[in-house]
Amino acid sequence: MKTIAEQVQEAWQAAHPGFVFKNKPANWPTAVRELQDLFAGHFGADYAANRFRIPDDYNHFMQTIGGGGWYNPQGLGLSLYDAGTVARGTKSDFERMYIGDEYDPAEPLDEGLWLNIGCWSDRHDYLLACDPTQPTYGWVVDGHDSHPWLNGIDFAGCRIVAQSFTDFLRYLAK
Repeated sequence: MKTIAEQVQEAWQAAHPGFVFKNKPANWPTAVRELQDLFAGHFGADYAANRFRIPDDYNHFMQTIGGGGWYNPQGLGLSLYDAGTVARGTKSDFERMYIGDEYDPAEPLDEGLWLNIGCWSDRHDYLLACDPTQPTYGWVVDGHDSHPWLNGIDFAGCRIVAQSFTDFLRYLAK
């Protein structure tokens, strides 16, 4: 049986053609700490420790392949964000859609914790579920003008793309 690292490497090799490395400064451990602090600051340290966990396949990808970001200029363009952009994008989503009042939800939806890991076109965000207490843990969703925190995972604007990051890379290879 292949290790997670081998599976990610193999899936990335299939998806890689057409992608250009952005070569931005990439410190994945720093980005993860910033997000841990963000969630702990709002929910408390115990909540963040129990409910914020990066799936192993994505963690491996960011530490060894993707921490500097990738871009595929073909078609409508597709970005897999660098570590800093993942942290900034997730923080922005959280502040606007979860704790902010921009969309004025009666109560934020508890759909778990999500990372904003990439995008394509102008209104499609790739979101990765990072809450092991949720059945969606590890899933990648295409949030088309939507987000699980805003509309819920069952909303038409949240399309499930893959049930793991490795499967998401395989999806990109098609």
